[in-house]
Amino acid sequence: MAGCDSRKAVLEGFQQAGFHLELPYDSLLSYTAAGYGITFIPSIQAQNITQKGVVFKDIKNNPIRRKIYLLARSQPILELIGQHIEH
Repeated sequence: MAGCDSRKAVLEGFQQAGFHLELPYDSLLSYTAAGYGITFIPSIQAQNITQKGVVFKDIKNNPIRRKIYLLARSQPILELIGQHIEH
């Protein structure tokens, strides 16, 4: 299963510029709080974090989208759930 295309593009662009991105969220927040740069995080992460020393800003008209997947134990369960989800 391929990763999210937008995430891949962002990672490649930043890596070409010499940035390192694959760190746990708590490390990213600590580095940001210490003044070592900025961090992009998913909105679901921002809603649950109370890190001191950082401020959060919602990015309006955000062109980056995230692809998510539905996981289940078996195909019949996926088919049952899939009947109630729009594609």
